[in-house]
Amino acid sequence: MEKLITALSFRTLLTLPSTVLMISTLVFGGSIGWTIFTDYGDLKSATKLEHVAVAAGEILLATGVEGSATPQNLAGARQRLNSAHDNFVSAFADVAASGFDDPLVSKYRLALEKGLQRSH
Repeated sequence: MEKLITALSFRTLLTLPSTVLMISTLVFGGSIGWTIFTDYGDLKSATKLEHVAVAAGEILLATGVEGSATPQNLAGARQRLNSAHDNFVSAFADVAASGFDDPLVSKYRLALEKGLQRSH
């Protein structure tokens, strides 16, 4: 080992540790970047589910408003409920298109659709 160190120039001895540190920094930074990138994909999927939850909440609020609406306000309340329902269907279609197929979410969607079926 001593022969190796004495055989290398001083410049090489200074460059070698800094090169190793730079390479390890690049590898570490690359692994952090990749982790952040994959976490971002998970976050986008969670955001789509959040849109479904918000749309379902809008239906919940609109249902209460429609149920307590006076005859003069019934048309507006029904329009709000229909709009909330359309938002829910659209948000769920986005989730389904992204490949997220959770049986529990599908079960709740079917129950909500069944509960909202009404004759026009």
